[in-house]
Formats: sequence, C-alpha cells, structure tokens
Amino acid sequence: MRREKKMGKGKEQSQELAAWSRERGARGSGRNMKGREMGARGKEKSVETEKEDHSYLYGLAARLALALLLSLGSLAIFYAVFSPITIYPSYWLISQFYPIDKIGNYFYYGDYIIAIIDACVAGAAYYLLAALNLTTKGLAIWTRIKAFIFGALALLVLNIFRIVLLTLVLFSQGENSFNQIHISFWIIGSTLFVAGIWILTTKIFRIKEVPVYSDLMEVLRIYKKAHESPRQRRR
Repeated sequence: MRREKKMGKGKEQSQELAAWSRERGARGSGRNMKGREMGARGKEKSVETEKEDHSYLYGLAARLALALLLSLGSLAIFYAVFSPITIYPSYWLISQFYPIDKIGNYFYYGDYIIAIIDACVAGAAYYLLAALNLTTKGLAIWTRIKAFIFGALALLVLNIFRIVLLTLVLFSQGENSFNQIHISFWIIGSTLFVAGIWILTTKIFRIKEVPVYSDLMEVLRIYKKAHESPRQRRR
C-alpha cells in the first residue's frame, strides 16, 4: 500500500512538472512571438522613415534645381512676365495726372523722358521672393504656389506705386526732389518691400519653417541617421 501511495505521488509530481514546463514553454514562445512582432513593427517604421527621407531629398533637389533654373539668363523669365504688367498700369495711372506719351518702355512729358529699365521692374526682388519660397521646407505644392502669387502681386502693386510716385514727384517738384527720393527707394525700398512681404506671407499662410535653415537642419539629421550604427539606432 505504501509503495502504491509513493508511486501515485511520483506520478502526480511528474505530471505537475510536465504541466509547469509546458506553461513555461508557452510563456517563452509567447514572449518570442511578441518580440518578433515588435521587431517587425520596428523594421516597418524604419522602412517608412527611410522612404520619407528619400522623398524629402528628391523634393529638395527639385526645389533647388528650379531655383537655379529661374536664375538663368539674367532673370529673363521675371522681366518677360513682370515688365509689361509693370509698365502699362504705371503709364495708365500717370496719364490720369499728366498727358504723357508712351513709346516702348519710355514715358514722355515735355522735356522729361522716363525709361522703365530692368532695375525699375525689380526682377531681382521677384527672384528673391521665389528663392525664399523654394528654400522653405515643408510647404505643400499649392500652398507654395499661392504664397508666391500673393507675394509677387503685393510686390507688383508696391513697385507700381513707387514708379508712379517718383514720376509725379519729378513732374511736379523737379529733378532734385526726384533724385533724393529715388536714391532712398533704391537703397532701402526694395529690401524692405521683400522682407515685409515675406513676413506677411508667413503670417497669412502659417509658414513656420525658416528658409534654408530648416532644410539644412533636416539634411544634417538624415545624414547623421544614415551614419549611425545599428546599436545607436536601437537606443
């Protein structure tokens, strides 16, 4: 009887040990499954971030290439677009005050001859607006286009106002007053126009990134990430 009891106890203990080992094995396999799932998710995230980084770099290259193309030909594209829409409205507004004649880009009134040259059209200022736009990170395409159109129209209106004001000063006050105001506009006006328009553009379109700087920081981040060791990435 004692032997049978001992044998029964031994069987029960062996069965308990077997059940315990099974539970432990199941827990271990569950942990391994969770670890594999976490690893798979981490790989998927890393693949997604790499795709995002690559698309960003391609977009940056396209933006810089466009900025370079726009600068070719001494900004010819800006003068071709903005010269007519600067000259004709200026002529019409001035003609409301004085009976001037227009031949090409020249205005005639009495002994005065006014030439609307490239510097008057301010093509470089339009290019600066375009460059600020294209070197700003994180803007959607349509936001970028609308922001440039807004800035260009604002600059166009201010430039026409400048030309009309200077012409009226010349006709009414003479060359001395004209030269003084013209020099002040030349040195300060264009820079302030562009700076003020860009600040206003960032407020209206809620642009938080800084031209050039934000792209530079993003490129440095991608570069450091690409040169990190696997251990550093896990950390």
